[in-house]
Amino acid sequence: RDRTDQEVRDVSVVRFADGRWSEPRPLARDDWQINGCPVNGPAIAASGAEVALAWFSAAGGTSRVKVAFSAGAGRRFPALHHRNFRRYVAGQSVWLVGFWMQSVAQGWLVYSISGSEFWLGAVAFFAYLPVLCLSPVAGSVIDRVDKYRLILVTQTSAMVLAFVLGTLSWSGHGTVPVVDMVAAMIGTVGALDLPARQAFLVDMVGAEDLPSAIALNATILNTARVIGPAV
Repeated sequence: RDRTDQEVRDVSVVRFADGRWSEPRPLARDDWQINGCPVNGPAIAASGAEVALAWFSAAGGTSRVKVAFSAGAGRRFPALHHRNFRRYVAGQSVWLVGFWMQSVAQGWLVYSISGSEFWLGAVAFFAYLPVLCLSPVAGSVIDRVDKYRLILVTQTSAMVLAFVLGTLSWSGHGTVPVVDMVAAMIGTVGALDLPARQAFLVDMVGAEDLPSAIALNATILNTARVIGPAV
C-alpha cells in the first residue's frame, strides 16, 4: 500500500535460490528502483524477479515492505539477474565465436586441399544437410528429454569433433572426405543443440524475463557471426 507519510532509509536485496533466502545485500542509493523508477520518497509494495527489503523511518518505529527493483545491467536486461543465465551468456559467447571460426576454417581447408569450388560448396552442403533433415523432429525429441543433459552432450560432442578435425589437419590426414564427414557430424550435433538451447532459456529465466533472454541470445549469436570469421 502507499506509504506516503514515510521515507526510504535503506534498501537491501535478497535472492531466493536452492530453497533458501540469501543474506541481505545493501544497495547504493543510486541503484534503488521500484517498478523501474528511481526511489525518491514513498514506496509501493510490489513483487518482482528480485525481492528487496526496504526499511522506512516512522514515528512508530521501523517497518518493512517488499518492493520490486532492478540494478545495474538488469535495468535493461532483466535476464541477467539470473546467475545461471549469466554463465550461459559467457559460455555461449566463447563457443559461438569458435563455431563460426571452425565453419570458415573448414571451407578454407577443403579449398586449399582440392582447389575445387565444387568441394567447397559440398562441405557447406554436408554441414547443413542434417539441420534440414532433423529440424522437423528435433523439437519433439528435445521436449521428451532433459534439456540440460542434452546440451552437455551436444556441446561436449562439438568440442571433441573440433579437436579431431584440428588434430587430423595438423597431422596431414585432413582429406576432403574426412572434412566432409566431420562437417556432417557437427551439423547433426547442431541440429539438436540449437533448439535445445533456445528451449532451455525459459528454464533458466522464467516466462517473465524470457523476452530479455531471447534478445540477448540473438545478440550473442549475430555478434559471433561477425567476430568468428574475422578471427
